[in-house]
Amino acid sequence: MFGDPDNRMMTDYKILIVDDKPQDVRAIKDLLESAGYHVVPAYSGKQALKLMAKDKLDLAILGIGISDIDGWTLCRRIKSEEETSLLPVIIVTSLTRLTDKIHSIEAGADDFLTKPVNKYELLARVRSLLHMKSLTDQLISARRVIDSLAMAIEEKDPYTSGHSLRVGEYAAQLARAIGLSTEDQEMVRKAAILHDLGMIGVEKQIIHKPGTLNKTEFAEIKQHPIKSLEILEPLDLPRPLLRTIRHHHEWWNGHGYPDGLAADQIPLGARILSIADAFDAMTSQRPFRAAMGVTKALNRLEDGMNRQWDSELVVEFIKIQTQ
Repeated sequence: MFGDPDNRMMTDYKILIVDDKPQDVRAIKDLLESAGYHVVPAYSGKQALKLMAKDKLDLAILGIGISDIDGWTLCRRIKSEEETSLLPVIIVTSLTRLTDKIHSIEAGADDFLTKPVNKYELLARVRSLLHMKSLTDQLISARRVIDSLAMAIEEKDPYTSGHSLRVGEYAAQLARAIGLSTEDQEMVRKAAILHDLGMIGVEKQIIHKPGTLNKTEFAEIKQHPIKSLEILEPLDLPRPLLRTIRHHHEWWNGHGYPDGLAADQIPLGARILSIADAFDAMTSQRPFRAAMGVTKALNRLEDGMNRQWDSELVVEFIKIQTQ
């Protein structure tokens, strides 16, 4: 009835129970161990934090009235730390007021149970949260593989080595300069790392061709944003990030690709990435030309204002590069 959601053995899951009442810890521990889970007990907030620091846990069940660190504070601490922010948390308490449930939600708890805990309700909620945790872990793992693949592809090509990381830094600087949030700055940085992933599907002789591309070759190059999305869409990445990648070769005048968007139809992240990508490409050595100097590259950006690039963004980018 309470089968494993992703082919892991029940004993592979480590569930932390935190309460300063030994009898309450024992009661929940017995219920979970009877279902085959591996349980790690803690009788104080400090002990719980030490256990989380040294061991990989899959779920935390917290009492509210812990003497040194109450359950709400401990939950906020768990959710605020990068290493444990995705750890599912259930808060268990004898308090039944609506305000107590609201406090739990505000603290970041993923679920809420009242004492005395019903065995079947507890096991159902534990199983559900462990399933979600497993899916999240799989997505994170897949994203890391994609990031590594993007870097590995780039590092194999001496002409593009380090390109995506540099573009990410330029894009994040521009996003910061125009007042975008830290979250949006990181979004464009992440999009930059992945923006050329679709080049894996382009013939190597086209990428390294020293002369001008013919129509057929250029048509293949123009498919790389779409190919990037074909690789990335199954990973359930944020839509703004995917749209930034898809549209980073659109032109302000509508003559870009793949969709011919123009002006404000082009997502802001894509307009930022387009400038950063072009600047790094111009100032880098390529098979068909030598690297430009910074001044010449900035002049090229200025010449392309209101044609290829958003003029307001180009002005800001030039300010950053000439400070």
